[in-house]
Amino acid sequence: MQTLYVGIAFSTMVILPLLVAKWSGTRNEDFRDFMRKVE
Repeated sequence: MQTLYVGIAFSTMVILPLLVAKWSGTRNEDFRDFMRKVE
């Protein structure tokens, strides 16, 4: 059951930035820079 919550949290962390990038019209370069900071 815990694995399910981890999967949902991970999916949210991945999908949310993608949606925000679409809404705000952010360029892919900015998104890549954001992903580098996360890693």
